[in-house]
Amino acid sequence: ANVQEILQNLRTEDNVDDVFEKLQSYLSKTPNLDNTDKTLLLGGLQHSSLKVRLRTLSLLKNFPDLFQHLISDLYIYLLEGFSQKEAELSESCKQILLQVAEKNDSLFYPLFTSESSINLMKKIMNSNLTYKMRLLEFTVKVANISENYLNTVDKLGFLEQAIDLRFVQEDPLGGLNILSLIQELSQSDQGLRLLAEHEILNKINTITKEDPLSLVLFECLRLIGALLSKSQWPPNTTSTSTSILKESLDSDDVSVQEASIAALGDLGSTTRGLQIILRENKILENFNEFLTSTNSLLLFSSLHSLSKFMSNNNPDGDESTKQLIERIPKHSSAPENPLGLIVHYSRSPLPQTRMIAYDVLFHIALHRWGATELLSFPGFLEWVTNREDNLSKEEYQWKYELVKALLKNIDGQQHSESYSQLRRYYAQGVFYKAAEAAVAIEDMAM
Repeated sequence: ANVQEILQNLRTEDNVDDVFEKLQSYLSKTPNLDNTDKTLLLGGLQHSSLKVRLRTLSLLKNFPDLFQHLISDLYIYLLEGFSQKEAELSESCKQILLQVAEKNDSLFYPLFTSESSINLMKKIMNSNLTYKMRLLEFTVKVANISENYLNTVDKLGFLEQAIDLRFVQEDPLGGLNILSLIQELSQSDQGLRLLAEHEILNKINTITKEDPLSLVLFECLRLIGALLSKSQWPPNTTSTSTSILKESLDSDDVSVQEASIAALGDLGSTTRGLQIILRENKILENFNEFLTSTNSLLLFSSLHSLSKFMSNNNPDGDESTKQLIERIPKHSSAPENPLGLIVHYSRSPLPQTRMIAYDVLFHIALHRWGATELLSFPGFLEWVTNREDNLSKEEYQWKYELVKALLKNIDGQQHSESYSQLRRYYAQGVFYKAAEAAVAIEDMAM
C-alpha cells in the first residue's frame, strides 16, 4: 500500500488510530516520499478532526528527516499552534520546532528571525496569558540552545518578560510560571549569565520577604538553592540568600521548613553548594536538628536532602561529602562512627524510613571513603548480606544495589574477606534464598 491507499481508509474518528499506525509502519520503511505523498500527509494538518491533526503532527515529529525540507512551508503554521486553544496541539507544535532548532540551526535560525515570525510572536505575546506563556516557554528553550539564540531572543524583549517578577504578589499563578521559566533558563551557561546580569537572585530574595503564598515561597527557596549551587553563579549574592535560608529553617511553619530543607538539597547537590553549607554553622545546626526530628515530614525531607548531598560523587566533592557526614549527629548505637544515625534509620520498623535511609546509604557507598566507613560499622556487613530479614521486594532490590556500589568502591585486597562475602551475595542475585536453593537441589537429585 502507498500513502494514498492508506488514507483512503480514513473515514471516521473510529479508524484514525488504525490508519495512522499503518502510515507509521509505511514511513518507517520508506527512505523518501514523493511530492504527492507529502501533500496528502500534510493535508492532515488542515483536517477538521483534531485527532487527525494531532496524529499528523506526530508523524512530523517521528520522521523529521522525511519532512525536514518542508519545515520552511510549515513554520508559520507550527508557530500559530501556540495560539490554538488545544494544549496538546500546541505542545506538539512546540516539540517539532524545538527538534528542528536543536538539530538544524542553518534551517531554523533564518525562519525564527524572519519578519513574519517576529511579527507573529509579538502578536501572540499581546494575546491572552495562556498563549503568551506557551510562547515564552518556547523562546526560553530556544535561548538555551546557544549564545546566539539567547542574544536574539533577548533583543526581541522576550526574555525580559520571561523573568519579570514584579507582579508575583498580584498574580501568584503567573508568578509560578515565571519562576518555572527562570529555572529553565538557569539550565544553560548563557541563561545563567543573563539571570545574573538581571540580578534575579536579589529579586527572588525580595519576594521571599513579602509574605508570598506558600507555594510561591517554596519555589523561590528552591530557586535560591539551585542558583547558588551553580559554579558559574557570581558569589556576591550568597550572603543575603543564605540569610533567607536560615530564617526559613527557623520558621514555625512546617511547610516553610520543608521547603527550606528541599532548597538545601538542591544547594548541596554540588561541591560549591555543599561548601557553602559547611561554612554556615547555623544552617548545618538546623539541618542536624531535622535529622533527629520526631516530625516524620521534616525527617523524611532532611534524609532526602542528605541523599542529594551524598549523590555528588565527583572527585572534587569527595572531601566535602566526607566532612558533612562527620558533622551530622551521632547515634548511641555507634557513638564513634559518623554513619550510626543513618544505619539506625535503615533498621527502623517503618518501611518509609528504611527506604529513604537505604537511598542515603547507597549514595554514601558511591564514595570510597563511604564504602570503607560502612564496612567498618559494627554488624553492617552481616546486615547487608542477610537474606533472612523478611524485607519487601523493593527493599531487597535496594540492598542489592547497595552491595553493587560497595563492591565497586572498596579495595578488594584490603578488605578481602568482606569483598568475598559481598561478591558471593551479588553473584547469587537479588532474591536468592538458601533454603529454597537447597530444596531445588534436593528435587533435582531425586
